[in-house]
Amino acid sequence: SILAAKSAQDAKTATDLFIKNANMPSLGGNTDAMRGLLESTNPNVHMTPEAVREAANQVIAQRKLSLEKQKVLAPIKALQDRGIVDPSVYNSTLSRINAIDPRIFQLDEMTPEERKAMRDAMSAKEKEKFAAMLDDAHKLGMKP
Repeated sequence: SILAAKSAQDAKTATDLFIKNANMPSLGGNTDAMRGLLESTNPNVHMTPEAVREAANQVIAQRKLSLEKQKVLAPIKALQDRGIVDPSVYNSTLSRINAIDPRIFQLDEMTPEERKAMRDAMSAKEKEKFAAMLDDAHKLGMKP
């Protein structure tokens, strides 16, 4: 029917516009997770619900890390601008934050089974590094 065709076309148009807008750098659409999530809204692309959820959680974790980064760095920058803090403090803190894996911000959203699967997929060295990143995020005042 004409109504169904119009509805399908409207859905495709909305999806295409969503993908176009999200691919703009200001919206953070340049990550693989974001691209996968956006492509999943297209009826011609098939992702399992689990894959869509995982892609969404990755994007959310990246945004959470970005927000936490701003929260931590803003006061340091303000003190630096007033000459109270040496610029090296900002730079070293930024380096510490940049070393943090965004997956630490996914942990709260994961089921116990998903957390176990993630840990099981890591080597002993990766587990140690991941735990150190989580610890460092807490020391920086982040809330993963």
